[in-house]
Amino acid sequence: MLNKCLIILLLGSLLCPLAVSAEPIFIHFTLSQRSDEFGATAAAYLKKLLEQRSGGRIRVSVSQGSPPPPGQQTLEDLRSNRYQLVLIDAAFLAPTESALTLFDQPFLFDNVAHFHRFLDSPAGAGLLEDLSHDGIIALSLWDQGFRQLIADVPLLTPQDVTGKVLGSQKPTASSKGLENLGAEIRHLDHLQPGGDEGLNGFELTLSQIAAAQFLPAHLTLSNHAVETQLLLSNQNFWAGVSEEMKVIVQGAIRDAALYSRELASQARAASLKRLTASQPRYIYPLTRAQRQTWRKALVIRQTPESARIDALRLLGRESQP
Repeated sequence: MLNKCLIILLLGSLLCPLAVSAEPIFIHFTLSQRSDEFGATAAAYLKKLLEQRSGGRIRVSVSQGSPPPPGQQTLEDLRSNRYQLVLIDAAFLAPTESALTLFDQPFLFDNVAHFHRFLDSPAGAGLLEDLSHDGIIALSLWDQGFRQLIADVPLLTPQDVTGKVLGSQKPTASSKGLENLGAEIRHLDHLQPGGDEGLNGFELTLSQIAAAQFLPAHLTLSNHAVETQLLLSNQNFWAGVSEEMKVIVQGAIRDAALYSRELASQARAASLKRLTASQPRYIYPLTRAQRQTWRKALVIRQTPESARIDALRLLGRESQP
């Protein structure tokens, strides 16, 4: 009997460290971006996957960050480990992250499938590595849709924007390219789409267009510039996660990214349906030849040509100037 008691005590002492190591991992996940509804939905899905697949060993709280623009404070909070995950508008980081100039190239991607192939390629993984530094790990890029052109006339050729006054939500390479073609660009941080602002048109995503009112009737489905969100983590937090748990986290992130693509596709279809049903609207998908003409006209002169050629080579497209 005594020997049996000693064995039980010995087993209990051996299991104590395992009990300590099984303490849950707490993740504070903040959404700090120009949040579309499907972005928040995908984040909630990631929370569900992490908690379910870890058997409760990972617990996630999701919060909405500061209003856009997100501000440098969000990244500082991530570096200090106040947040362990942040979903942020990639355009916010573009001015300081040269690797993100890839997404600032207008008409770089032929379509949504082309964009997704890049994200899933070794080049897409390499881009995340380039973005991982200074205490931050880039884990995933999420689809947020493409920007389109809507105006009082169809904008089927680069010459069609000359003399037009167009609203854009933020300075981008594509809006700069439109300026080079003779358009006047006004940024929407101080304007409300649909107001009487003397604008001829806008450069917005379909979701933004569908949410606005009293916009012009001619929608050019240009799909000329991609909007992305970056999922970032704290480097020290990530280094402290066990390999077993990293497999779970990475799998959940991969599936949540795929879900974000599905939601983006659904949002695109719903936006088009709402736009065609709400008021008279004329929709013009660009042909392949029209896209090629636009692509040549919107070469961004301030971007080194070598960087552009490298970007095209990564995407598997012939690198023509």
